Amino acid sequence: MTEFRFSPRPNRAHEIGWMTWGTDAFGRARSEDKPILLSISAVWCHWCHVMDETTYSDESVIDTINRRFVPVRVDNDKR
Repeated sequence: MTEFRFSPRPNRAHEIGWMTWGTDAFGRARSEDKPILLSISAVWCHWCHVMDETTYSDESVIDTINRRFVPVRVDNDKR
């Protein structure tokens, strides 16, 4: 069976070690002496999906974010 996708590339944003907003993320940033990269997204946000499918799916971006930042993702509708 053939798999059908709307995106020309697979979405690899899940490979970024996203944390939730809270004391764990801030504690990790402090202990590792890394800045927090904050990404605010929403299900209805077209450009958020574009970022996931392009920028956050790029192998070098994934590697850089995971090595140099504490990535935090906030769902605008749930927060």
